[in-house]
Amino acid sequence: AETLANDRLRAEVSLRRANYAEVTGDYPAAVAAAQATVRLAHAAQDLAHESAGHLHWGRALWRQGDLAAAQPQLERALTLARDAGLLQTEATSLRNLGIVCGQQGDFAGATSYFQQTLPIYRVIDDRRGASAVVNTLGIVSAMQGDFAGARDHFQQALRIYRETGDRWGEGAVLTNLGEISSEGCAYAGARDYFQQALRLCREIDD
Repeated sequence: AETLANDRLRAEVSLRRANYAEVTGDYPAAVAAAQATVRLAHAAQDLAHESAGHLHWGRALWRQGDLAAAQPQLERALTLARDAGLLQTEATSLRNLGIVCGQQGDFAGATSYFQQTLPIYRVIDDRRGASAVVNTLGIVSAMQGDFAGARDHFQQALRIYRETGDRWGEGAVLTNLGEISSEGCAYAGARDYFQQALRLCREIDD
C-alpha cells in the first residue's frame, strides 16, 4: 500500500490493524488504528472503509467503558453506511448502538436499535447476525425482569445457533438460559442448561 501510495489500500490495512487490536484486547491501539482508517478513507473518498473505521472506533471505546464517546462514532458509522447502502455495516452499527443504550440503562432505545437490525439481517441472509441480536434482546428482557420474554428470545437464538452450527453461540445462550432459570428458582432446569453448556465448552476447548 505504501509503495503504491494508495490511501484506499492504506485504509484497508489500518482497518485490519484495528480489528486485530480489538480481538486481542488492545483497545487504545484499536482506537488509534480506527482513527487512521477514517482519515485515510476520507481522503480516498472510500465510504465503506470510512464507515467501518467509525464502527471500530466506537466499538473499541465502549469496550473501554467510554459510552458517551462511543455513541457519536457509531452514529457516524450508521449514517455513512446508510448513505452508501452498506447493509452489513448498517446492521452492525445499529447492534452496537443498541449495546451502548443497554449499558446506559436505556432499554427502550436498545430494543429499538436491535429490532431495526433484524429485517436487514433477513435481507442479507445473515443468520449468525440475527441470532446474536435475538440473544441480546433476551439479555435486555432479563435485565428488565421479563424472564418469560428473555426465555423466548434465548430459545429462538438457540434454534438458529444449532441450525447454523455455531457451537460457541450455542454454549453462550445455554448459559443465558441457565442463568434465567436460576433467577426463576427453576434449579433443576438451570443445572441441565449449565451442564449442556459445560460439555459443549469442553468439546470446543473454550
